[in-house]
Amino acid sequence: MPRLPSQKALETRNAEVSGIVNSVRRIHNLLDCYSRKLMQDFGITGPQLGVLRLLDRTPGMSLSELSQQIYLHPSTVSGIVERLVVSGHVTRSRSPEDRRTLVLELTKKGKKTLRETPPSGFGFMMAELEKLPLAELRKVHRSLITLSRLLRVEE
Repeated sequence: MPRLPSQKALETRNAEVSGIVNSVRRIHNLLDCYSRKLMQDFGITGPQLGVLRLLDRTPGMSLSELSQQIYLHPSTVSGIVERLVVSGHVTRSRSPEDRRTLVLELTKKGKKTLRETPPSGFGFMMAELEKLPLAELRKVHRSLITLSRLLRVEE
């Protein structure tokens, strides 16, 4: 007959689960606050700022290349890009190499916005992650893969 866990073991397990949930909640809130502050101060969201930063580093990307770089579904990226085009931060034009492909470029307004805005929440997170030793970075990565699997993120 299997042994039941002790009360202490159950309390320890519950404390760990609670700690993980609270950490995820705090991260979500932090990223949400960054995005709201960017919208309030600059009229742009965190994901939009991330797209601008990527297009600044790699001008002339297609929508599919951009989607792959920021790990978002093309339909999600399409909505972000559409809002950036409407607001005058980004232009879309036909690729000179392949007329079927649309390429994305920053406008003067997009470049100005980049100069004036602080890093987004994800930009801040990436900068801090890059400071970690490789072994610790791998531990964080493995833990997030496990959490993603548990939450069925890929589904």
